[in-house]
Amino acid sequence: MSGTGGRSLRSRRMEEKLLAAAGEAGLEPPDLELLGRAHKLAMEPRERGLPSDHDPAFLHPARTVLILLGDMEERGVGVLVVGALAESRSPELRVPPERAEALLREAGPEAWGWWRALPEPGWRDAEAETADLIEILVSVSEPVRRVALAEALDHLRHAHRWEDPADRARAARLARRVFGPLAARVHPTLERRLSWWNERVGSTLEGERAG
Repeated sequence: MSGTGGRSLRSRRMEEKLLAAAGEAGLEPPDLELLGRAHKLAMEPRERGLPSDHDPAFLHPARTVLILLGDMEERGVGVLVVGALAESRSPELRVPPERAEALLREAGPEAWGWWRALPEPGWRDAEAETADLIEILVSVSEPVRRVALAEALDHLRHAHRWEDPADRARAARLARRVFGPLAARVHPTLERRLSWWNERVGSTLEGERAG
């Protein structure tokens, strides 16, 4: 899967797209450099651990940041770096805290705390406690909530490609019960996108049953 320098061509091209979008949004060169390092760090477990660079989880770090930049108009490099390093569904794809801490602290005095406060939705739990997740997302700081919902939206956008029908149905329930209702607290564009997904995609996935 790897290309030149141990990184796949898709990874390098996605990083170019991400940094171009961030530059157009007004980020300065030092922040772009930091965001690029965060993306490289987030991609390391994916380059090693996924069987293909076409796996739906492969480009997740950059896609989450693009949602923050484009849909939610986020311009704070600390929030964007946290978004790049966010992974709520697959523990094996997370950057270890001992590798993430220094970069997050470089991104801003609060970024390390934001990253550590990101919740873990029950993407794979048969009986996810949605009430607990709602309480957590309501109580966390606004930057944490923004990253959590942006990251969730990217997972949801690719949930139709997940192999397990039970996982797909569970994602749809989380979107309907938790992420959709809370999106109005975060950004109107996010609210519209989640509403569209719930109506057009989630309603179908939620009716699926493992065969």
